[in-house]
Amino acid sequence: MWSPVAVVLVVSGLCLADETFTMDKEKAYRSRRMVGGLLTGKIPWQVLVSLGGSQIGGGALIGDRWVLTAGRNLFHNKSHEARTGDPPSIPKVYLGITHLREMEESFNEAEVAEVILHPSFQNTSDWDNDLALIKLKHKLAFEGNKLPLYLPEKEYAVEDTYGIVAGWGWGALLKNSELLKTLTLRVANFTMCQQEFINQNWNSSDKQKLKSIPDVDENMFCTEATKYEENVCFGDAGAGFVVQDPENGKKYLAGILSFDKSCRVDKYAVYMKLTAYLPWIMSTIGPQ
Repeated sequence: MWSPVAVVLVVSGLCLADETFTMDKEKAYRSRRMVGGLLTGKIPWQVLVSLGGSQIGGGALIGDRWVLTAGRNLFHNKSHEARTGDPPSIPKVYLGITHLREMEESFNEAEVAEVILHPSFQNTSDWDNDLALIKLKHKLAFEGNKLPLYLPEKEYAVEDTYGIVAGWGWGALLKNSELLKTLTLRVANFTMCQQEFINQNWNSSDKQKLKSIPDVDENMFCTEATKYEENVCFGDAGAGFVVQDPENGKKYLAGILSFDKSCRVDKYAVYMKLTAYLPWIMSTIGPQ
């Protein structure tokens, strides 16, 4: 487990500090005004992906020129129906920041060379294969606040496993957090999560499928809200679900957050499972 250096509660996220996770949230100070989450220091793999204005999302650094994010983060109109025929936008990418105002400092921005959507992105639904790779123009010099995650060597998105997610997503005030927050979340039972969204996916009156609800399949996994009702929310999509291997201490990217609308409404958040997409990722980025 990681031990936090300083822990103050905010709106939504996970709990991270220097070199270890902390899963004991009972010891964290909690504000009655907040929805959940902990303020954090630098998270070296965390990336902010922006299309301007309030349209921001997360990303995970996986190499000296590569960022993995949710494909939907690259479109102003995120639904398959709205974006049909439109190419992805080139986002602005920021590394090593914890406060949104740091986007104003140009040295935090990494220039983008190209974006590569998964070839089957939104193939049959708004949430299918919700992944994109962002290639940076220049190689990064790794340092304390810019370090990549390991890609998984085995399946880490296993039921009852804990990991962390970080982001600037919506909080109690229904706007993006100014400060980076983290949450420690648990991988949920897949069948229960899948059934929950199946039940939601049909309107009882007209039986029309709700496009805002994901079809959870075997390429995905879910996490569930904490007992304090903390969860990810709008603006957290693209963030990595990070698990620390107890045997070697390395931090692995188990998934990329896709369905970030859970907030305090839905119990489950939904992620693209990295092991299902490793062939595409490795064939695109090459040896690292």
